[in-house]
Amino acid sequence: MHGHRYKTAQKRTLEYLDEAARSRIPSPPNASPPSAPIGRLATTFFNPVYGRLDFVQHGKSTLHAWTIGWGGYPASLTLDHFTGDTFNATITQHIPVLGSPGKTEEEVISGLQAEFEVGRGAVVQGFGLWGGLWGAGARAPPLKGGSAQEKAEVWFEREVWPWTEEAEERAQHVLHV
Repeated sequence: MHGHRYKTAQKRTLEYLDEAARSRIPSPPNASPPSAPIGRLATTFFNPVYGRLDFVQHGKSTLHAWTIGWGGYPASLTLDHFTGDTFNATITQHIPVLGSPGKTEEEVISGLQAEFEVGRGAVVQGFGLWGGLWGAGARAPPLKGGSAQEKAEVWFEREVWPWTEEAEERAQHVLHV
């Protein structure tokens, strides 16, 4: 039963993604590509409050992740490439309807931005989200800082698994410093 609800919510979200992709702010005509190939951005990120996001590539320029850490409800985060390392971001939460077991309502938070921080050798460090996540809206002070991490309302660090070549290279660098 629980798996069926999850699959139903996932199907509705994927249908929403297709609609959202058609209505999102299009990339400018002179949009530059991300600093790392989109397939390299489709990896695992972590934030101690919001949990783990495992991105998969959806189409040529969209990343999609599921989590249960966003407010304790199942949620998805969709990133559509805008220009460079900046993406349009949309969060879709699936909130249970009180008194109606098995029913959920979707709450969509759109108009957000995400920016990846990519280091030397196209190594993805993490990504930041901003644009009113905390509900401050126009009252929020302007973002400060030059890097994605400095101006983010929420920062997700890339998880590097110990058995990857990249982790091995980092370990070797530390040993030789």
